Amino acid sequence: MKRLVRFMATMPTLTATEANVCVDRLDACDPSRLRPTLSLRAGALTLGLLLASTAALAQTMRATALDNANNPKFYSSDANSFVPSGSRWREGRTECFPTPPGGLRAQYDDFADGDWFGRLAIYFGDPDAHPGVRFPTNRVGAYSNVFVEEAFFGTWVGSGHFFRTWYEVPDNPYGSVVSGHYVGVRKAPELGYNIGANWTVPNLTPYLWNGSYIDPNAFPTISLSWNSGTVSGYRNDIGFLSYRYLASPHADRLRVRTTLTILADTNPIHTLVDEAFVSWAAGDPTFQKNITGVGNTFTLDISNAMSNTQYAILMLLEVFHDGYRDDFNNFAGSRRLFEGQVYTGYFTVLVPEPASMMALGSGLVGLLGLRRRKK
Repeated sequence: MKRLVRFMATMPTLTATEANVCVDRLDACDPSRLRPTLSLRAGALTLGLLLASTAALAQTMRATALDNANNPKFYSSDANSFVPSGSRWREGRTECFPTPPGGLRAQYDDFADGDWFGRLAIYFGDPDAHPGVRFPTNRVGAYSNVFVEEAFFGTWVGSGHFFRTWYEVPDNPYGSVVSGHYVGVRKAPELGYNIGANWTVPNLTPYLWNGSYIDPNAFPTISLSWNSGTVSGYRNDIGFLSYRYLASPHADRLRVRTTLTILADTNPIHTLVDEAFVSWAAGDPTFQKNITGVGNTFTLDISNAMSNTQYAILMLLEVFHDGYRDDFNNFAGSRRLFEGQVYTGYFTVLVPEPASMMALGSGLVGLLGLRRRKK
């Protein structure tokens, strides 16, 4: 059975395939909101961002030999060649050719180019099971005193972490002995998401007459309901060449927010914000998690609104990736994955005026009298 040293601290370019998306401006509604927003057309908006954290080659670390007498060599898989001690690399094999037999200590530090929050994962593996290999047991230079086949840690840019390994190579009657292991660093995986087609938006149709007017005498209050529908989140494992695929050593959270804003004559009078989230703890291998819906219901009172008051109702849908270093006690940052104005509705309050009603009544009486005289 494989023995894995997995360290979890006790303290705890995004592109999208956007279906039916266009750019709107809310110029006629609220000058303070003059920015491009996404307006969703009919049908589902599917943003399946299954991001492979192993695709980019930017993430690097420094590999340094601490015992130069034993002919250390660092083989970079990216460069496909040996590189000198102190070089930066992403993954490869550390080897030593001691003559006479001896050992080698190597150190890995100075991490760069993590994910959006600077987070990385580092993996040590020895599929050949050299008995003299010793892998790290923490992030400040300690290594095990017994053989383990692999070790896996989370780290981040600017962390100050450093990892050390040790090889103790026995004598070999055939000459130089080769010992080594694989080491690789990867960005932490970024969350993907999928917005389904089952969102609901406020419905003004039952209250409207002549397309865009609401009579406050007939409808003194308006019921508004909205919901994001199901939003799915995804987190990939981290792949290290052909050796291992492991769940991220960092915690992540996918957060969905709906914001309903109501404006009267371009002035905001109500703002309602609702949120929900799903979480992946460090080491959680679950690929997909769902948020079943985020929304609310609000009753708008227009009983005292002045005639010709113009209302606008805006529903904004946002999806965020909240990243944490190690666990949820160490917040790394938040990144907005999606922002879409999924609904914009307008209506004008039309209050019947007494003078207009009297004029209308006088006109009707006159028409009736004229008809009688003709008879």
